[in-house]
Amino acid sequence: MKLEEATKEELIWWIRQHTFEISHALRHFESEILFRRYKDYNAKAEIAGKQYEEAFIAHKALLEPYAGKPIRDIPVNIVHQAAELENAMKTFQEAQMHFWKLADKCL
Repeated sequence: MKLEEATKEELIWWIRQHTFEISHALRHFESEILFRRYKDYNAKAEIAGKQYEEAFIAHKALLEPYAGKPIRDIPVNIVHQAAELENAMKTFQEAQMHFWKLADKCL
C-alpha cells in the first residue's frame, strides 16, 4: 500500500502508533513543511522572473528599430504587439511579487 492510498484517519492512527519512533522528526515537521513551501514559491517566482525577462527582451527588440523616431512612424501592429508584451511583463512581474510574498510568509 502506498502512503497516498491511506485515509486521513489511518495516517493519524499510524503516526500515533509510532509517535515514540518519530517524535524527533515531528518536532521539525512545521519548519520542514514551511521551508519546502518557501522553496516551491521561490521556484515559481524565478519562473515568472524568467518569463518577464523574455517578454522584456522581445519588447526591446521589437521597438529597437524605431528608437529616436516619432511615434507616428511606428506601425500600428508593432504598437499593439508592444502593448501586449507590456501587459505580459506586468502580469509576470505581479506573479513574481505574489510568490515572493508567499515565500516570505513561510519564514
